[in-house]
Amino acid sequence: MHLMATPTAGGDLDQSVDIEECVFELLPRGTTLLSASRHHTDHLTRSAKLVTRHADNSVHVYLLLGSSGSLGRQLLLGHHASLGTIHSYLPRLCPKPIGCGRFTTFKGYFTLSTFHRRLGPPSDAGTFLARLVKLHRIEAPDGKFGFRVPTFSGEVLNPAMSVDTWEECFTALLTHALQTEEEVNGVDKELSSLTEELLQMVIPRLLRGLKVKPVLVHGDLTVENSGDTDSVSQIMFWRPAVLWGHGEYEMGAWAWGSRWIRGYLKVGDIAEPREEWEERWRLYGLRHTIGRSVRYPGSTKYRRMIKEEVRWLVERFRPTVGEELWAEEERRERETAVERELSRKASSGSSGRMKARGGRLVKSPPSR
Repeated sequence: MHLMATPTAGGDLDQSVDIEECVFELLPRGTTLLSASRHHTDHLTRSAKLVTRHADNSVHVYLLLGSSGSLGRQLLLGHHASLGTIHSYLPRLCPKPIGCGRFTTFKGYFTLSTFHRRLGPPSDAGTFLARLVKLHRIEAPDGKFGFRVPTFSGEVLNPAMSVDTWEECFTALLTHALQTEEEVNGVDKELSSLTEELLQMVIPRLLRGLKVKPVLVHGDLTVENSGDTDSVSQIMFWRPAVLWGHGEYEMGAWAWGSRWIRGYLKVGDIAEPREEWEERWRLYGLRHTIGRSVRYPGSTKYRRMIKEEVRWLVERFRPTVGEELWAEEERRERETAVERELSRKASSGSSGRMKARGGRLVKSPPSR
C-alpha cells in the first residue's frame, strides 16, 4: 500500500512523493502522514522529509533516506549504525535513528531518523569544538580500532574491521580508498610508485607506536555534515561514518589554517610527538581528497592534489643519501657484532671453560 503525500505549503506537486506502508511500521501506532516532500538527492541516495501526526495529536518530522543495490544497502546500514552509536552516547549531537528496512514494491532500502533543519555552518567554533572533544573522549569498549560494519565517507567504502593498532586501521582505510580511486580514474604509474612508499615508509614512520586510544570519531566531519540547527541542541552532526580511531583523523576533513584546526590544537587531545601534527593532518586529509576524486570521475584537479600530497609526505620522510649510507653502516656494524657474539658463544660451548686445578689450568667439560 502507498500513502500519497500532500505537498507542504508553498510546495508544488512535483515535490510530493509516495511513502510505502512499511515505513510507517517503524512509527507509533496511529501515526498519520501530513506531508512528504523531496529533501536531498545525490549520487547514491534520495531523501524525503515526512511531517506526521501521532495519535496524541503531536507533530513529528522525520527524514527518510533511500537507496538501492548492494552498495546502497551497505551505505544505509552503515549510516544507521553510525547514528545509533553516536546517539547512544550523546543523543543531542545527531539525529535519532528510528529504524531501517526494505521497500516492498521495488528493490531498494531505507532508513528513518528524526529530521533537523540545518541553518548553516557552525557559527560558534567554541561550541562546535567542545561537542567534538566530548565525542572524542568516548573510548571503544573493547579497546579495538575500526567499526563493526562498513560505512561510507562520501562515496568511498570504509571496510569493517576490528584491529589492535591505529596503524593497521588507517592503512586498511587508505589502501581501500586508493584502490577505489584507481578503479574509477585509472592507473597512474607515478602515483602507484609514490603510494607504495607512502604505505611502506610514511605510515609506519608516523603512526607506528603512536600512543593513542580508539575513540569515537564522526569520520566525515566536513562543513556540510555539521552545522547550526533550529533544535534545542543548536549544533548537530549529520551523515557520520563512525570509526573507533584517532581523534586527529577528524582534522583531515578541514582546510589548512581554518579556525577549527586552530581551535582543536588548543582543546583536543594531540598525540606525541605533537610537532608532527601537520604531517599527520596531511596524511589523514588524503582520505578526503581521494573521496572527492572518486565523486568526480575524470577530474584531473583531485588526482593532481592526491599526487602532490603523497609526494610531499614521501619526500618529507624519504632518507637522504647520507642517511642511507649511515643506516647501512649501522646495519653492518650490528651484523658484525651479532656474528662475533655467536662465534664467541660457539667457541665457548665447544671448548668448555678453563678451571684452575692443582695449580694448572685445565679444560672443564661443556655444561649440559
